Amino acid sequence: MALRALPGLWTKVNNLIQGNIASQGPLSASASHASFVYLTSYSHAWPDGARSFSAKRHPVYGQPVPHTHPELLAADELTVGIRAQEYANRRAALAKIMPPGSVAVLPAASTTYMAGIIPYTYRQDADFLYCTGIHQHAVAVIQAPGTATQSRPKFTLFIEHASAERDRWDGARLDQAAALEAFGADEVYYTSELSRRVYDMCRAAPSGMLFDVDRTSSFLYSIVRTALDQLQSDAQGHKSSNQSPQPFPLNPLRPLLHHLRLRKSPAEMELMRRSAAVAAQAMAACIRSTRPGLTEWDIEVEFEHQCKRAGARRMAYPPVVASGPDSCIIHYARNDKVLREGQLLLVDAGCELNGYASDVTRTWPISGRFSTPQRQVYDMVLEVHRRCISACKPGSSIRELHALSVRLISEALHDLGLCGNASVKDIAINHYRSFYWHSLGHWLGMDTHDTHLVGYDRKLEPGHVITVEPGLYVPDEERYGEYRGIGVRIEDDVLITPGGCEVLSAAVPTDPRAVEELVLSGRGSSRSSRQ
Repeated sequence: MALRALPGLWTKVNNLIQGNIASQGPLSASASHASFVYLTSYSHAWPDGARSFSAKRHPVYGQPVPHTHPELLAADELTVGIRAQEYANRRAALAKIMPPGSVAVLPAASTTYMAGIIPYTYRQDADFLYCTGIHQHAVAVIQAPGTATQSRPKFTLFIEHASAERDRWDGARLDQAAALEAFGADEVYYTSELSRRVYDMCRAAPSGMLFDVDRTSSFLYSIVRTALDQLQSDAQGHKSSNQSPQPFPLNPLRPLLHHLRLRKSPAEMELMRRSAAVAAQAMAACIRSTRPGLTEWDIEVEFEHQCKRAGARRMAYPPVVASGPDSCIIHYARNDKVLREGQLLLVDAGCELNGYASDVTRTWPISGRFSTPQRQVYDMVLEVHRRCISACKPGSSIRELHALSVRLISEALHDLGLCGNASVKDIAINHYRSFYWHSLGHWLGMDTHDTHLVGYDRKLEPGHVITVEPGLYVPDEERYGEYRGIGVRIEDDVLITPGGCEVLSAAVPTDPRAVEELVLSGRGSSRSSRQ
């Protein structure tokens, strides 16, 4: 059947198809799938310039799902390597440690802009991604069971209205049908209802609200904050004649999520193995391509190229490619010098692959051979690295591992004579920070410095992932003689296992002879050389 669009008909049909029915209530998971088949199968002929459409509207996901990207996702996966059921289990685990009957409000990350309307590549907030698997703008609300009639947590999503004009610029976004079908929401509303519905949910919650008030740059923060301010104002206004007002119950959400994110599931462990393996492969390629006359930037480009070629979306942090005395600058980021014969090159870099970060550091001689002073410092740092790796096991802690590294670095400084006549004990108390001023390591996961609210006194358990990165940095000062300006750091990603640990980034060598041979092995190739 063919017809001409009557005046007003397209507007009515389009509104129905776009789902602009928020005022009529939420879309719920119990709705029949048939409710998404809006019209019977007609073929329409529209006026000049109007678009045609299929009468049956399919869910719009706004990101890869198994049937649109089978080359990326297995049939039961919501994101690469993570099944939809695991995301549901995470929300259930969060609800279990929330106060009974409380409401957690978790916004996505906002888009950030480099200039005007030009955005940076979108990176989702790790806590939001952990709970939802969604790589788009939304606000998640998780209600913990609080009554006998509510036996399971309730997951509500607030998403943006469909906009044909915006879709032409940014692409289609998650719609209500997809939020229910693929992402497991119990109810879905548009963000135009966010303030009112969050207010109603939290007002009825016996244990109040969990929300991080410091997430000021998050998606629709001001709207959530408006609802919170009203709840707090209401609480101040409700008091009896002989009682002071009781504040509205408000607690931070992030500490609970960091607690959950700390211990990795088997699926997460596998994703972290892949991320570390890609970073190790890229680091080995950088070592192999090094030669005098290249620039630090050339090495950075090589690392990024290798990681992105292997599927990484982005770097885990700005790579440090520091030659010569700049190897003593922990977060050196200029990466703009020419590589010089006889100097060391320190590269600290990692990638973010399928939502999980790696963080690897190696130090090697640009010429292909360590000088005697360079080798002495390198061997001492390597010994500290090996001893600390051996001590990584359940029951230890990052704090204890750092203390071990301080003692061993202090012994090295004493043996090198860099602290004059000071004893090892004196160096460990008063002097080592001039040569080693960072922590031995940190938690690693969805963020490079992951779960930062978890202290370093926390006992290590199977499933925890940390970095081990001892270093020794000799200031570029004449008094240190042949050791001046030598900086060495060796860093690996380490998974704690029931019997000890697994070094995830072990594919790139640390043995000094193997490192030298890897540098020299690339000298027969002209790849990456500047002609």
